[in-house]
Amino acid sequence: MAGSITNKAKAGGQDIPQPTLKNFLLRNKIVKIKPVIREGKWETLLDKRRRDAFMYNSTKRTFTLPNSLRTGTLVQVLDDVELVKTPQYPDLVTERQFFEKQLNRDLSIYNKKGENFWLDDNITRVVLTKDGEELNMEDPIDVIRFRILLANRETIATSLTSAKTKPTYEFYVEDEEVETSRELDIAEKESKAFSYYNEYKVSGNKMRNFLKVSNKGFSPGATDSWLAQEVFKSLKDDVDKFLSIVEDPLFDDKSFVYDAVRAGALVRKGRDSYVLDDGSKTGSIYDTISYLNKPENSALYNIIKERITRTNKQ
Repeated sequence: MAGSITNKAKAGGQDIPQPTLKNFLLRNKIVKIKPVIREGKWETLLDKRRRDAFMYNSTKRTFTLPNSLRTGTLVQVLDDVELVKTPQYPDLVTERQFFEKQLNRDLSIYNKKGENFWLDDNITRVVLTKDGEELNMEDPIDVIRFRILLANRETIATSLTSAKTKPTYEFYVEDEEVETSRELDIAEKESKAFSYYNEYKVSGNKMRNFLKVSNKGFSPGATDSWLAQEVFKSLKDDVDKFLSIVEDPLFDDKSFVYDAVRAGALVRKGRDSYVLDDGSKTGSIYDTISYLNKPENSALYNIIKERITRTNKQ
């Protein structure tokens, strides 16, 4: 159970180890475990029967500390390496040592059955019903139970968002701090996206370039009002994708390539391969951008640019 101290401070040119301060018990923090209500994409008739039985009857799920698929031993959920300073004890302790002091138990995962806390103690059998569970992060027993749940990675999702990504999840963690942080992150992204939209909607050229790079078609005579509506749809459909397009450092270069295709100076072959009008291959869109931006190809770039200008005037 010997540990190591990772933080260091300088004194007289020497590295002096300094303990990390950690509080493994968090005051006034409640974590909620909630059942996943699976409908739509992942739900089959069998799923629906299971869900109905689970949600409307007294079905329970019991979770214990799982074995590692790699080692075959119990999963280690308490750090047994880093020595830290805690508010509760004067001596430096590892996380495992801290909880051993709190619970007055030996928490080694390697003890044999009959002497193994993780296999023998009822604390380590976490029972969940359709009502879920609330865990108090100031209670060491609840912290242990929470760690056990998190170790069941195939059935316990770390958030509602991740719970929707895989059909095996049965419960998810609702952490108000995490959810608040996620909501703030979403709000910040939306604010940034609308700022870009307001910039784009007053420029027909920018909106056309956006739709080109988004691989969305439009007629040459499309009005600014129609273009703005299409750009706005892209924002509402997927904010992350919208931002990835407008913040792409190659946005203007990609637009140039699409204009070159329209002008006949480049020909698109398949999904992402381009050739010059003389048949010379330039490769993917990224290869083509790199090729056209080389100093030795500046004359070719200017010729293509002139063809684009003539095409736009027609």
